[in-house]
Amino acid sequence: QIVVVTGAGISTNARIPDFRSNGGLYATTIPCQRGRTSKTRGRDLFHVTTLAHAEDGPALIEFCTKLRQTARASNPTDTHRFIRDLSASGKLVRNYTQNVDNLEQEAGLWGRQKRWQPSASGGPAGCRDRGVECVQLHGNLRLLRCLGCGRRCRWDEERETVTLSGQLPICPFCAEASEARLAKGMRELNPRLLRPDILLYGEADPRSDEISEIIQHDLSLNVDLLLIFGTSLSVHGIQQLTKDFAEIVHKNGGVVVFVNLTEAAENIWDDVIDYWVEWHCDAWVRDLKRRKPDVWLPSGAEGTRSSACKRDGIGGVGEPFPCPASGMAAKKRSVPASGSPPKRAKTCQSLRHRAGEVRNIAKEWESTGTLDHPIDLTIDDEFLEGEGSKTRFHRRESDRS
Repeated sequence: QIVVVTGAGISTNARIPDFRSNGGLYATTIPCQRGRTSKTRGRDLFHVTTLAHAEDGPALIEFCTKLRQTARASNPTDTHRFIRDLSASGKLVRNYTQNVDNLEQEAGLWGRQKRWQPSASGGPAGCRDRGVECVQLHGNLRLLRCLGCGRRCRWDEERETVTLSGQLPICPFCAEASEARLAKGMRELNPRLLRPDILLYGEADPRSDEISEIIQHDLSLNVDLLLIFGTSLSVHGIQQLTKDFAEIVHKNGGVVVFVNLTEAAENIWDDVIDYWVEWHCDAWVRDLKRRKPDVWLPSGAEGTRSSACKRDGIGGVGEPFPCPASGMAAKKRSVPASGSPPKRAKTCQSLRHRAGEVRNIAKEWESTGTLDHPIDLTIDDEFLEGEGSKTRFHRRESDRS
């Protein structure tokens, strides 16, 4: 049972920029109207107060419109399709995404109903409606939301023409209510405007109750694998979400896998992430499909594992190493595709071990809290490691503290 958390890194191959890289949106200078350039950059530009700014407000609206056009012209990536296939195989509990490009829905992940629920169509026992497969934590660029009544409507071509000029279109619901008041001889209401339905910094999420309900439901399930793709985990909300699911996954004997070119924020690393795969998300997905095609089979249909996997004690998707949860948390592992360890890793004695011997070391750590020497274990791991790369455990002095 898999929960997937995704960020902008899974859409970069679709030519949609991320936020925090050197060429990301936070480093972009956004042109204002009449050829001027916005002095507000980075996170400040995406603050809710920018909407009311005389120059930066129109720049932000125009920029969001162009980003929407880019997203609509883009195709889902291999990572998007992988998450969709996890859902089709019955293994996906939910995809929580920070992205607003709507490529998850383009890939076939449903995102409108509130939650998984028993089928009302009289289907087989245990059959479930698709419900919401992807929770868009930060909204999306498909809809517009009224600044007054809060209702949403389509961002159609007519409204896109308005927003492309940096202006906000009038809410049709508020306009209709105003006309109804005039027909009754009442005072006309001030026109209310539509803004992109995305979550900006400094504003409360209007869907927080609905999202919280879904999260609480999923935390009650037997999730045993948390996959994190393409996010730096720098935002407090996504950090807390990750920590909550990681706690449940570890209680269920599962693992947390982080696939990203850059390391997660320091305060999210300890006791949360078990494996860091330092690789492009799409490259890892393609490599996984080549080596482990049974991941794409329906849940329960994987069949017996190969004799080599049995001989080496290598697990499947949810059990790369069936170590106790606390033991997993104590040993953070990085999987750099280049074969070189992360910069902060200590220089350790390198030993070769089979997977079964690795489990013995993990048990030693779990029972005593110590090892005879710091180690750098180079092992084979079919789920996490690609051909030509090295997998390393890293023991740090702070692990037990």
